[in-house]
Amino acid sequence: MATIIKEEKLSSIEQFNCNSCGNGLEVFNPRAKYISCQYCGSVLDTKSEQHEILMSMSPPTEHQPMSFIKVGLLANFFDKKYQVIARTRWQQDYYEYWSEEGETGYSRELWIYDEWLMISEQRTYFYLVEDKDGYYISEEIVPDNPSLPNESSHWSFMKNQRPQIINEYGSASVIYFEGESNYQIKLNDLIQFASYKHKNTIYTAEWRINELNNQIKEIEFFKEDKISKKEIIQAFENNEELDGLRRKGEIWQWLTYGAFASAILFFVLMFTSFGGTKQVFTQTFNFAELNDSALFKSKPIQLDETGLYCIELRGGIEVTNSEAFVLAYFLNNEDEVINHLDGDFSVYSGFDSDGYWTESTEEADKLVKVKETGTYHAKLMLDREDAVTGSVTLNIFSGVVLTRYYVIGWLIFLLLGFIFRSSMKKYF
Repeated sequence: MATIIKEEKLSSIEQFNCNSCGNGLEVFNPRAKYISCQYCGSVLDTKSEQHEILMSMSPPTEHQPMSFIKVGLLANFFDKKYQVIARTRWQQDYYEYWSEEGETGYSRELWIYDEWLMISEQRTYFYLVEDKDGYYISEEIVPDNPSLPNESSHWSFMKNQRPQIINEYGSASVIYFEGESNYQIKLNDLIQFASYKHKNTIYTAEWRINELNNQIKEIEFFKEDKISKKEIIQAFENNEELDGLRRKGEIWQWLTYGAFASAILFFVLMFTSFGGTKQVFTQTFNFAELNDSALFKSKPIQLDETGLYCIELRGGIEVTNSEAFVLAYFLNNEDEVINHLDGDFSVYSGFDSDGYWTESTEEADKLVKVKETGTYHAKLMLDREDAVTGSVTLNIFSGVVLTRYYVIGWLIFLLLGFIFRSSMKKYF
């Protein structure tokens, strides 16, 4: 395991205790006017001497982070040290562009994502956007052609870009906030947005509407680039908090591997264990010993355990393009039939456009439940053409496990594997 080197956190400009829960709070952004306590959800005024409680957000327990990221963690991006100082959870109600089999349109969607505010030692910042599909680095930019989409389905606000299809548009509202902000974020704060994609970058415009006159009062432009989870882990690796998370992740990882390995084992056993594991009887009968009308009795079959047994008939026909039918009765010591097994054995061959071919049926088996130990026997009858020669072997195996138990085991471990994998993905 890699050694975790503790990095010094950024220097805060102010420290005080929450007036609601008493937990320590730190302010890092000189422009911050408000801070929402990540422990209890109370929103405090950072500029007043008493740090009055202005309002309360939803309880933090109702809006847990989607991954290991939390307020206060350090990260390295763009060869600079950043610290997480805030998180806003947004709920989008929007329309998404689709295209299928020559048809296009927009479908209404609902989506939730977290927006983490990252601030550097130089007090520069960017947003780390996280949703169930992954992570994006979002940076505010100055547009070359500041504009909002109109009635056209294509739009662009940067030079050297042809107008692109608007892939998403709609609104987003705040459902939770923690950390510091230079304006008072309230529940249900609403923004309008529209976005398009150019190459691998998403370009977005966000604007707010003045509720009094229904006019646009603020517009911001952003570009978003996807970043892999591996890169996120590397960026946050120098945090002591991640050491425990890594250990938890490794536990879930081994549980995942173990569950899937067990599922594979049960899957293999489904197809390999039907015939049993221990041969307790075998006897071969030449077709000449058997006839079409009389039953031929086998040697005594001593069974010392109750349970499931597999009876197998294995035929060998010596004459091609012929077949034989064998019927075997399984009887107890009192000559009572407790089960039977029949087998149609055949060998055929010939020539076709692909050349010489041959096919055969040589095996038949059946499970029999034995309720009492003791001596048993079998009686066999043969139906064949006189010219057909060959033999049939009667085998009996113990140690049989019903396939359905392996199916149940396979399904259980497969389900556990996906559950463990879902938990593992929170850490890796």
